[in-house]
Amino acid sequence: MLIAAPALAQPVGTTFTYQGELSEAGTPANGVYDLRFSLFSSPSGTTQTGTTQCADNVTVTNGQFTVQLDFGSVFTGSQSFVEVQVRNAPTITCSSSGGFVSLAPRQAILPTPYAMNATLLGGNAPSFFTNAANLTGTIADARLSSNVPRLNAPAVFTGAVTALSLSGNASGATNLNATSVATGTLADARLSSNVALRNATNVFTGATNSFGGNVGVGLTTAPQASLHVRGDSTLGTILLTPDVSDSNTQFIFSENTGGTIGMIARYNGAASNTLEILGRSASVDSTPILAIGRDNGIVTVGNATDPGRVNVVGGPVALSISTTGTGDGTVLLPASSVSAAETSNEPGFNSSSATSVVTMDVNASVTLRSVSLNAPSDGFVIVTGSAQINNNNQLSNTTTALAISTSSTANAETSGYRSLVLPGDPLSLTIHETFPVSAGVNTFYLRGWTSGLFVEATRRRITALFVPTQYP
Repeated sequence: MLIAAPALAQPVGTTFTYQGELSEAGTPANGVYDLRFSLFSSPSGTTQTGTTQCADNVTVTNGQFTVQLDFGSVFTGSQSFVEVQVRNAPTITCSSSGGFVSLAPRQAILPTPYAMNATLLGGNAPSFFTNAANLTGTIADARLSSNVPRLNAPAVFTGAVTALSLSGNASGATNLNATSVATGTLADARLSSNVALRNATNVFTGATNSFGGNVGVGLTTAPQASLHVRGDSTLGTILLTPDVSDSNTQFIFSENTGGTIGMIARYNGAASNTLEILGRSASVDSTPILAIGRDNGIVTVGNATDPGRVNVVGGPVALSISTTGTGDGTVLLPASSVSAAETSNEPGFNSSSATSVVTMDVNASVTLRSVSLNAPSDGFVIVTGSAQINNNNQLSNTTTALAISTSSTANAETSGYRSLVLPGDPLSLTIHETFPVSAGVNTFYLRGWTSGLFVEATRRRITALFVPTQYP
């Protein structure tokens, strides 16, 4: 004797049965067909819902067929349309997508599949949900009566409220008496905007503000003077900016409390970006008596009516001027004196030398070495030239000439000093010339010439020595 066990309730899935009729050439179809189903949100649109379902080798009898479709949980109340595609290919599986023919029009899904949403009721009768004892979880605020006060919303009690104690910030309390506040600290936000705060930016708009004692700015310790300022690495110690009516920044040193007479230090951006020192008398600024250029570093002392002077007082060395160059000046002296362009090696001097070999061809002048000298004023230049001449021919003597000229094409044969050079016996030659020069750059050339045989010149040097014609 067999006894059947009671069946347990199983949840309803999303699969539903689809029945259809298929005709071929106007008559009910018979045979095995592949059917493919796609779900869309409109009769002709391209927006597909869920995944495409394919039924392989479906038997169609007298045009009728039945398949099981599962598009998932896509039936949420919006209308859907199913598109059917068919092919007569019993030997091809659904893995091959070719050969399908779409049937038109798309078929609307009628309400029956939407009954699947009834599973959400859990199989309970409607009366089950009218009993609050059957409910679990949290009721949304919107489902509560408007008379129920909530923690996260303002509550207005129209009747009298009695409480033994209150806690919280009492943000809605009004008509409180500040004299009743006995303990605690008032928050900064409760103070008047006219109260200065130590940890905030304060703007004093009063006509006069006086601070007794020492005032410190940017300090972490007590100030050590009436005004003690410590700067930072970006803006330095004190930043002064002009007001809207004056384009120049001014710092006034006054000899009286009125500030109308004194000295002014200011940055004048309108006059070549200079730092200026000037006097003030009766609130009138004078012409600057000292100016330092921001961009060029030029220091100007005095003015057109009073040129001024600089008095340097020191020990053994009152004023030291140094330069890393050889003749590059750093101070401009009067025209009647030797320029500071030559203060490091007065009188002016320049020299050029080389040990490489220069070949001197027969009966041709060639430049052996040159030197330029920047004469600070009119005067004379004494030029000395020297070279070692090598006659590598072991059998014959030859004649060589050296000349110093201001021309790079001078003929050393006609203007030079001649010497006989013996075979294999190096000869060192030195010549001197003096030239009158004008202020500016002057260039001098050591020229060489040889007859009969070519020779080689080495250890070539030319030196220029400036002699001024007048000293202060």
